[in-house]
Amino acid sequence: VIALDDFYHSTLQERCPSFLKLDIEHYELYAFLGGMRMLRQCKPLLFFESNCYILNKSVFLLLASLGYELF
Repeated sequence: VIALDDFYHSTLQERCPSFLKLDIEHYELYAFLGGMRMLRQCKPLLFFESNCYILNKSVFLLLASLGYELF
């Protein structure tokens, strides 16, 4: 397991991805928290599914605070 920000720094060498797909049921919030720097700097298009009502609100609030619009 590696945080998105660590992957962004070490593997991508801070090159911005344009698209990010997550398939990690119930751990979306933790993934986004681990990638705050990359999400702020790069604003990649995000594709994910979240079926947990309790986590959805936190995920959506976090992404909205980063300037993302949800569809």
